[in-house]
Amino acid sequence: MESSACWGYSSAAVSPNGTIVATGSADGTVQLWDASTQRLLGGVAAHKKGVTGVVFSPNGRTMASASADGTAQLWDVATRRPVESPLAGHSRDIRAVAVSPDGRLLATVCGDGTVRLWDASLHRPLAQPYMAHGHRAISFVDHARVLVTSDSRGTVQTRDVASGRLLGSVRTATRKAPGFALTSPDGGVLAIASGGALQLWDARTFALRGTVFDRDVPVIVDAAFSPGGRYLAVAVRDGSLLIWDVGARRPTGPASINGDFGVITGVAYSPDGRVLALSSDDSTVRLWDPRTREIVGKPFAGHVQRAYSVAFDATGRMLAAGGQDGKVRLWSTDQHRSVNAELTGPVAHVYTVRFSPDGRTLVAAGIDGAAWLWDAASQSLIGAPLPTASAPAGDLQFSSDGRRLTTIDRKGVPTIWDVRDTVDQEAQLCARAGRSLTKKEWRQYASGLPFRELCP
Repeated sequence: MESSACWGYSSAAVSPNGTIVATGSADGTVQLWDASTQRLLGGVAAHKKGVTGVVFSPNGRTMASASADGTAQLWDVATRRPVESPLAGHSRDIRAVAVSPDGRLLATVCGDGTVRLWDASLHRPLAQPYMAHGHRAISFVDHARVLVTSDSRGTVQTRDVASGRLLGSVRTATRKAPGFALTSPDGGVLAIASGGALQLWDARTFALRGTVFDRDVPVIVDAAFSPGGRYLAVAVRDGSLLIWDVGARRPTGPASINGDFGVITGVAYSPDGRVLALSSDDSTVRLWDPRTREIVGKPFAGHVQRAYSVAFDATGRMLAAGGQDGKVRLWSTDQHRSVNAELTGPVAHVYTVRFSPDGRTLVAAGIDGAAWLWDAASQSLIGAPLPTASAPAGDLQFSSDGRRLTTIDRKGVPTIWDVRDTVDQEAQLCARAGRSLTKKEWRQYASGLPFRELCP
């Protein structure tokens, strides 16, 4: 699914083939841009008030825009003409819009807390609108049969798309918006952290599967499921690490870390589950064996300020960490040494790093609100940074095939980008030219981006 939404009056979306960028603005216009040349293809006066979301259909032929005027509009991308009349019915501003993976359904969320589902081909609403309590994010799951929403009061809901029937609902222990939510690798367990509470829920029945923490003050810094989903590693603000047995519903032992270690800021399991990578506010990254509860080898150093986030590639042989200094560093876990000086791009404070499932691409995001992509092998930047609706950027997640990247901004608004086309285009350019572009060629084909060596 391609989706884009924002709480302010600006939004952007990339077409599925990566050739067109659509932008919406406060004056109610929608503009289309050539993604490679940044040339304006055309614009339309789409709405009477600011545009709050734009999204392409999966085939890229149709685009939907949503607005603070309470309407949504479908557009023919080729002609830039509206497809019939606007979709009206909300009493207030529309705050989010999404298209199902098959392109048949459109979902809109209004500022009054209602969700409406629309038949995109027949251009009419499906069933009656239902209350979603001002939910701030929206997505489709289970092959577009289920709609998932969450709100600022800690409510997470799933609904049947065809009927609008509520399938399940949970409230966070603190009745506040989740600080973060994780799904186990098999999709069966949902971990929701809110304030000082961390609870596990059955993702299908919404039955409570256990309470890991229930504190009066925030204590949870980060968490990660093991590859098989049997364990959940939880970093605690006091510097300790808890390993929770999901099936047994209890910790495997006391929360502890052996050795002189600062407060843990990020947690990641290796692909085989044998070690955990832990980033720390002492600027280092360490490997920790959950079976022996011992630190493995010497710390990985290089950041001049605290390290925030850590991630393994698919092989487990490469480790990446982002830091407060705005740098991303890579280490070889086999040789226990640095494999790069530093990856630059973000302004400062890299909060999140992720590898694509195939390990070819590395992405990082932080305080500047943009997601930066690098080729993991050559360590060169890929394309322009991907903006989020509001800084700083939050979580990043690749799809299982690595083609799409979901970025979450500080307000919980998701944007889904097709990144594989960008990666493939650069690889194809290198293969055809057999070399990197000259500065003159760069100005012609990559205008607006800083010059760099494109090929390894």
